[in-house]
Amino acid sequence: MDKEGGVSVDDCAEISKKIDDLIDIKVPIPFRYSLEVSSPGLDRPLRTEKDFQRFCGHRARIRTREPLEGRRNFTGRIARCVDGIVDLEDERGAIQRVAVTAIEKARLIVEI
Repeated sequence: MDKEGGVSVDDCAEISKKIDDLIDIKVPIPFRYSLEVSSPGLDRPLRTEKDFQRFCGHRARIRTREPLEGRRNFTGRIARCVDGIVDLEDERGAIQRVAVTAIEKARLIVEI
């Protein structure tokens, strides 16, 4: 599950209880089962343009499908994401522009 502002353990417990109750009523399962509800986590994957827009200002690690300027791995702060292009600002302030469609894998970097 996911929601604006993040997911707490209490949120997961509440949803788990509701789903468990619905399963018991609507689709009785004749054997023991374990229902697990979780969030994408602090280092959640970023897959869509909307994900990059939502986490603008956060640090991320991006791996592209094909090399850009001889590299496939980029780390920096998401400066913006407009029209399917992510602007990733590195620690020197340089911007790397990456098309969302060119991204193989992207994750937020945990900052505590």
